[in-house]
Amino acid sequence: MGFFGTTIRLFPDSTLQYVFQGDLMYDSITGHYQVFQNKLYLNFDKEARKTDKSNYQYDDMPLKQDIFPRDTIQFKISYYIGHNKLFPIHFKTGDKITKERKYNKRKKYLLFGSHYYNKRYYLKKIE
Repeated sequence: MGFFGTTIRLFPDSTLQYVFQGDLMYDSITGHYQVFQNKLYLNFDKEARKTDKSNYQYDDMPLKQDIFPRDTIQFKISYYIGHNKLFPIHFKTGDKITKERKYNKRKKYLLFGSHYYNKRYYLKKIE
């Protein structure tokens, strides 16, 4: 939201490149993905250790799993697929997130000050 953007590049051999970038930040990692029913499951490779980097957030993410009748999928992040968009899934409840709360400094009405509002939140397909 705002100055930040997430790019997920999915390749035909089930590998991916996940890029999170923003104001003064850039983070990139590779991994593997699986598509089952209408969900996209992402699992990241171990990050190479660098001396200038102190935080390895993708390695520290907990490994979750979905159990199906004939298969078990282990993943770190998952998305719902629909209408050429990817909707994030809440990590605790498993619900699809379609809106996220956003802060705006502009006045909603002439007399009132800044306010919060709900903004649509999804990743869209770019060719």
